[in-house]
Amino acid sequence: LPIVKGDFLHLLFTAACGQVDKASIDYNGGSSVCVVAASKGYPDSFQKGFEIKGLDELPADIVVFHSGTKEDNGKILTNGGRVLGVTSVLPDFNLSLAKDRAYKALAKIHFENIYYRKDISDKALK
Repeated sequence: LPIVKGDFLHLLFTAACGQVDKASIDYNGGSSVCVVAASKGYPDSFQKGFEIKGLDELPADIVVFHSGTKEDNGKILTNGGRVLGVTSVLPDFNLSLAKDRAYKALAKIHFENIYYRKDISDKALK
């Protein structure tokens, strides 16, 4: 998503209408890897309300998409199964480096019962 240029809403609309082949999809030539940090137990039973720490320590090329979070008294807490999408965005095409940066960013994020896959982008790198 961060490397798509143009009218993203139009792209979504054409996809919803089954006409995505008629939409022009342009990319900025960069690379991006997104790893979802989830609550352990998701999609089944999981706990909520754990404070998320480390978000303020992330470098500028990391974009964090909040999904299962909420703010409470100035703290960011877990509030769902799919908690964060931690996304590395690089200006050049280097998928291996984008993967490395995403996982290094994840290592700085902490909340109780954090879980994430360790194989994101592996198939694309083969």
